[in-house]
Parts: sequence; structure tokens; C-alpha cells
Amino acid sequence: MTFRIPKWLNSVCLFMVFKFVLMGSLFVQGQPSEILLHSKSFAFISQGKEIWTLEDCIDHAIDNNLQLKRMELLAKSSKNDFFQSKMEVLPNLDAFAQHSFSSGRTVNLDDYTYVQQKFQDGNLGAQASVNIFNGLQQTNIITRNKFNLLASVADVDKQENDMIIDIVLAFMKILFNEELLGIAEAQLELIHQQVERTSKFVEVGKQSMGELLDMKSQAAAERLNTTTVKSQLRTNYLELVQLLDLDSIGNFRIQKPDTFLLDANAVVIPFWNVYSKAVATFPEIKSAEYGLKVQEKNLAITRGQRSPRISMRGLYYTRYSELGVNPIDPGADYLYADQMKNNQYRQFSFNLSIPIFERWSIQNAISNAKISVLDAELNLDLSKQILYKTIQQTHNDAVTAFEKYRTSLEVVEHRETAFDYSQEKMNVGIENAVDYNIAKNNLIKAQAELLQAKYEFVFTTKILDFYQGIPIAF
Repeated sequence: MTFRIPKWLNSVCLFMVFKFVLMGSLFVQGQPSEILLHSKSFAFISQGKEIWTLEDCIDHAIDNNLQLKRMELLAKSSKNDFFQSKMEVLPNLDAFAQHSFSSGRTVNLDDYTYVQQKFQDGNLGAQASVNIFNGLQQTNIITRNKFNLLASVADVDKQENDMIIDIVLAFMKILFNEELLGIAEAQLELIHQQVERTSKFVEVGKQSMGELLDMKSQAAAERLNTTTVKSQLRTNYLELVQLLDLDSIGNFRIQKPDTFLLDANAVVIPFWNVYSKAVATFPEIKSAEYGLKVQEKNLAITRGQRSPRISMRGLYYTRYSELGVNPIDPGADYLYADQMKNNQYRQFSFNLSIPIFERWSIQNAISNAKISVLDAELNLDLSKQILYKTIQQTHNDAVTAFEKYRTSLEVVEHRETAFDYSQEKMNVGIENAVDYNIAKNNLIKAQAELLQAKYEFVFTTKILDFYQGIPIAF
């Protein structure tokens, strides 16, 4: 058995990469990117449903995701295998019949003399057999197939978890960018107002033309950032739509949560509380545990090949022939029905088979089965190790994000005060464009960092809740 790194782990890593890439795109020439998203920006076919909550997205994906449906089909196949293995303990029953047209020299089975003529004959009957003992192989096969079924069900749950994490990540990217849009739009409006005020001050000679040109350059940079992040938001929507397997974006929009305010006194749940619940319930671990049990049963099945095998067989047989001779009246017709009644044969037998030398094939199979058990044990340990490290990293990210959030709250408060003071000076024409832009850029950077810290904390805490079996919802 091989172990694959869970897809949701890749999603967590993707989010961490995403936050650094996003911070790089937030500031072009020291300015935050601006996000504007209008219906006219999308030339797509309208969807029947336009506003989607996170729950809507998850439910739709669970009902329609093709990969999940394939995993469910595999689970159904495992269920059929489990059912069939239970049926194998029952006797098998076969009926047979044969009717022949013969010619040439052959034996007459009635008197065991050679004849040379054309004739018809036939036989029919039924036989049944059942294994009485085969080293408990069938019992172990039933148990193994049961664990295979449970592992398949766990794999379905894992695939569903992977999909949910991907959807939550895509959903939160959109929320992040749309909230950042509010900051960018507000600052863009302010810079436009300052361009107008600076123009008036230039007209009365209160400020220089150079300061007006600086302001216009700043406004142009803001508009460029707006275009850049608008494209990023379209990409975020496309990612979510593709995860939902929708035909097109159309009027697809997500429903924003009523509030995303964080409690400044919130406490992150202890790491061990999260891990102890996750290791007992998470499908990756369950699948690995069932995989180990499957290999243990495979070893028991292989060892059973060294055991003697006992089976029982029952046979009923009768025959008829044109050459048949009536034993009561040799000259009379001998009807097929009478022949079949008189020629009945019954057999009941026990069969014993003892493997003595199988060219070392059984011993090698046992050796390979032992190796598979050891590999399954390592796979289980590796699964737990990866889960441990992932939760540990997620917990650390949550603590770090929350500390960053609380610190950013103070930074934003001070930056807002400094910007308001610079704004007042700019309004009366006693602040130059350079100092004003520095104050504005500092505020925007602080607001973006606060926003980023908030979404990092929300995402990581939701993931920690998910590890504990709590559904993700806003």
C-alpha cells in the first residue's frame, strides 16, 4: 500500500503560498491593488442560481462532483465483493444435460458390446459441492473484504473532505479580495478628491504644479492596481466555478457572511485537543487503519494455503439411449423415461487435499504478505505523522495570525490617526503630496495586513474545527 499526501494538505499549503503572493500583488509602486468587479466585466451565460452561500457550494459539489461519484462507485464495487465473499460459503449447485447423435463403431452401454450404427443417446443430472475446511481462508476473505469496503468508504469521505477544503479556500479568496476592494475603492475616492483640491490650490498659487503631477501619478497607479486585482478576482471566481463543475460563471456570486468580526480575546483551542480528535476520526487515518487490517487478513489467507482442504460433493446422474434394452421384456420398446428411472446413479463423497510441496510458492507468498503488513504499519504511522505535523503547523499559523491580527489593530488605529491629520493638512493646503502619499500608503498597508491576518486566522481556525468534526460554516 502506498500513501498519497492528502489533497486538503496541498490546499493548506496553497493558502500559505497564496497569502505571500497576494501581499506581493497588493502593492504596485508602494500602492495596494484595487478590486472592481461589475456585471459588465463578465460576458458569460447567466446561471439559474446567482447568489451562493458556502453551504450551497459544498452541497452542490457533493451532489455533482465527478471524482467523488467515481469514488462512490468504487465503494459500491467493494460492497459487492464483500457480499460475494459471504455467498462463497454456500454450496454451489450445477445441473447438466447432454443429447448426442452418434454413428460408427461404439460401445452400447447397456450390454457393453460394440455396435456400428446410427443412434441417439443422452444423459442428465446435477451436482453440488461445498468446502468444509480450507484453513479458514474463506472466513478471512470475508473479513478482509469487509475492511476493504470500510477503507473504500473512508476514501470517499477523504475525497469529500479534500473537495470541501478546496471550496472553502476558493470561497475565502473571493471574500478576501472583495473586502480588500472596499479599502481600495475608499482610498481611490480620496485620491481623486485630493487631485481636485490640489488643482484648486495650484490655481491660486498655494501649491506647485509638481505636487499636482505627483497626485495625478498616484491616481493613475491606483487605477492600474484596480485593473490588476479585478483580473485576480475574476480568476478567483473562475476557480470556484470550476470546483463546482458549473458550465460558466454567468451571474454567479457568493453570499457574504453577515459579519466577520473577530473577538480580540479569542483563544485558539489547544493543539492536543485537536489532534486527539482528528487521529481518531479523520478518514485518512481510518483508511490507513483498515488498510493494515486488510494486509493482516491477506497474511492469514496466505497462511491458510498450507492447511489441508476438505470438501464435500454430491452427484445425481441418469442416462438413456436408443440402444437400450428393456430388462423385463427385451423385445418391447424401452422408453426414455423408463431408462432414466432405471439408470439413476447417486454419489456422495468427501475429498481431502494436503499440500506437501508447492515449489516454495506458498512460503514466498507468506513472506510477501508479511512485507505488505509491515508496509501497511509504516503507512499508518506515516499518516498519523503527516496529520500531526499538519495540525501542528495549522495551529501555529492560527496563533501567529491571531497575534498578528491584534497587533495590526493597533497599527491601523495609529495609521488612521496619522492619515486623518495629514488629510486635514492637505485639505488646507499645508501638506505636500509626498508626505500625504506616505501617510496614505502606510494606512493602506496596515489595513491590508489586518485584513490578511483576519482571513488567515478565520481560515486556520475553521480548518482546526474541521479536524474535530465540526462542519465549516460562516
